[in-house]
Amino acid sequence: MTVHDRYACEGFRYVRPERPAPRRPAGGGLSLGRLDTSDILLLLVLYFLYRESGDEEFLIILVVTAFSIFGEK
Repeated sequence: MTVHDRYACEGFRYVRPERPAPRRPAGGGLSLGRLDTSDILLLLVLYFLYRESGDEEFLIILVVTAFSIFGEK
């Protein structure tokens, strides 16, 4: 027995809402697995900023951003 069954009225049937379809790039943009064009560009910009300046904060931001991108979808 679920929570929905316990509090349901007679003749009531709980219908689970459908999940929205995964986001796809508009206009046939570049997509590598779960990454859109904007995700790839963001990661590349952060990588090149780290490589150019050598500042470790850019590397930390790059790693946190990558984990958030791969974790959200």
